[in-house]
Amino acid sequence: MKLKTTTLALLLTVISLAAIAGEPSKNEPTVKLLPSRHANTLKLLYVNDQNVDVKIKLYNERGIVKKDVIPGRRYKKGFLKNYDLGNLAPGIYWVEISLKGMSVKYEIRTANNQPVWATHWKSFFPGADESIIASK
Repeated sequence: MKLKTTTLALLLTVISLAAIAGEPSKNEPTVKLLPSRHANTLKLLYVNDQNVDVKIKLYNERGIVKKDVIPGRRYKKGFLKNYDLGNLAPGIYWVEISLKGMSVKYEIRTANNQPVWATHWKSFFPGADESIIASK
């Protein structure tokens, strides 16, 4: 009986720690690309309590295709914004969402009259705007 009680207590402790570790911090922004039912539309969700400027860049292998800056004064706790990509040629693009201390990059694919989907989370760089990786 003591073994069962100890095992149950250990299991509850592990579950509790996992729940606490999985809980997002209130200071960390949430950035997601959401599926859209509309063709050639990119849906961006950004949630953050801090009102900081958010920079969005869409680019391909040749360089930047679209840029947008959402000033922190234009939202209170975040925003949901749709981007029309209907004028872009079908292919692979990257979306970079950056703000002070964070940068998130997604790879997306566009096709004629098809929904835009993020194929995978490309990278996450905490502190990307504040730190220098290399310099001469």
